[in-house]
Amino acid sequence: IARQWVRTDLAAALAWARSLPNGHDRQSVFREMIVPWAAADPRAAAEFSLAITANESRSFFLEQVAAAWASSDASAAIAWVQQLPERERFRILMQVAPQWAQTDPQTAAAFGLSLPEGTTQNNYLNRVATLWAQRDPKAAAEWAAQLPEGAGRFSALNGIATGWAGASPEAAANYVAALPAGRTQDNAALNVLFVWQSTDPAAA
Repeated sequence: IARQWVRTDLAAALAWARSLPNGHDRQSVFREMIVPWAAADPRAAAEFSLAITANESRSFFLEQVAAAWASSDASAAIAWVQQLPERERFRILMQVAPQWAQTDPQTAAAFGLSLPEGTTQNNYLNRVATLWAQRDPKAAAEWAAQLPEGAGRFSALNGIATGWAGASPEAAANYVAALPAGRTQDNAALNVLFVWQSTDPAAA
């Protein structure tokens, strides 16, 4: 009920929810409302979520806001995520990556390259590359081919192999076979094989 009310009369629904006494029921209501609220007014929903102090609840609300916001304005959502405390930033960033990779993979990938080198960048590039390859593997492969050697390139190429295998395992296998021999090719081949076995064991 609360979720539908937010969509038809946001102000009234929020006023009612805020009038509820603190406790589990009030939080449950806001959990129902947060996604449509973030879709309608992401900055207000984000401000509300940042005021939450309980770690588990705060994480839930921040993730929901980030995903909903990214669906309508990924750039603004990313800018907001970048201002979060470091301990939360990566987890929330990974909530934004899928939406951004679907709407503007080139920009999402370019942003990933701007991140500091390390685990966060590697995981983000892997995620974006996987999603990009599911939709346009050739464009994703062309982008990754321009990356300099290093952990970021390794992560991106493995993401492409995984995403491409989900759509066309044979084409993904051919792509991996053309990569230079070495650790990257070996890992990419394992990713393709894993996806292929899960979707078509007989063919793999």
